[in-house]
Amino acid sequence: MRVHNSQSGFTLVELLVSIALFSIVGGLTVQFTVSLLRAQAKAAAMAELHAQSRVAMRALLYEIRRGRGFESTSDFDVNLATTSGASLDIDMADPSVDPTLFSVAGNMLYWKSGSASPMALTTDDVFVSDLTFTQRSTTNGRADAVNITLTLTASDPTGQPTDLSYTTETTVAQRGL
Repeated sequence: MRVHNSQSGFTLVELLVSIALFSIVGGLTVQFTVSLLRAQAKAAAMAELHAQSRVAMRALLYEIRRGRGFESTSDFDVNLATTSGASLDIDMADPSVDPTLFSVAGNMLYWKSGSASPMALTTDDVFVSDLTFTQRSTTNGRADAVNITLTLTASDPTGQPTDLSYTTETTVAQRGL
C-alpha cells in the first residue's frame, strides 16, 4: 500500500530564493525611483535657473538700451556678486528713473530706478555667482555698448549653492545716446 503525503508548500530553499529575488527587485526599484526623483529635481532647478536668468537679462537689456550713458560711478570689469557695493549706474533721460542701478546683495540681483526702492530680480532659489559688465566701446569717455556676463547657481532646499549653474552672456548697445 502506498502512503501519499498530502502536505504541500514551499521548501526552505524556495523561500530563501524568492526572498532574495524580491529583495533584489525591491532594491533596484528603490534605486531607480531615487535616481528618477534626483533627475526631476535637477531638471526643475535648471528650469528655474533659465527662467530667472531670462527675467534678469530682459530687465538689464531693456534698461541699458533706454539709457543715455553710464554714470562715472559704474563698476566695469568687476564681479558685482563678489565686490561689495559695486553697481552698474545708468544715466537715464527721464529724471524720475535717473539713475537706474543694478547691484548684487545677499546673492540676489537688484534693480533700482530713481528714488524707488530696490526690486529683486532673482529669488533665493538661485545665487548670483557672477555679474560682470565690460565696456565694449566708448564715446566721449562714456561706454555706449557693454558686454554682460551673468551666472546663476541653483541652491539646494537648505539654501546652500549646488554644482548646477547657468551662464548667459550678451552685448547690448545703448539707444538713448
